Amino acid sequence: MRISYFLFLFPLFPSIFSSTLQTKKICADCRNFIGNEKKCRAFGDIDITTGKPNYEMASDVRKDDKKCGISAKYFETNDLKIITVPKYYIIENWSNLFIISLLVTYTILLIKNYP
Repeated sequence: MRISYFLFLFPLFPSIFSSTLQTKKICADCRNFIGNEKKCRAFGDIDITTGKPNYEMASDVRKDDKKCGISAKYFETNDLKIITVPKYYIIENWSNLFIISLLVTYTILLIKNYP
């Protein structure tokens, strides 16, 4: 009985409930975020001596209202997050993953060759 009253009141006061459900846009969910370097691909310049891009730190970009700011003006949803997150994980931990794969391969070979 109480639930039906709640459902009746919800359309009358939508602003009360919607304000609690809003979340901040975080850089890790943005398309321009470079995960292993914690930099923003949207802001930066080209180094004239090497030709490599020099991106700004994502935290600095979010603090500056002239750039992205707290409201995340240039936020673009990363639709390929299922690919980018493992990519940056592998880049950061490649040495550990290599050692683990060698140990697993060695263990499998020992088990197969055991009489």
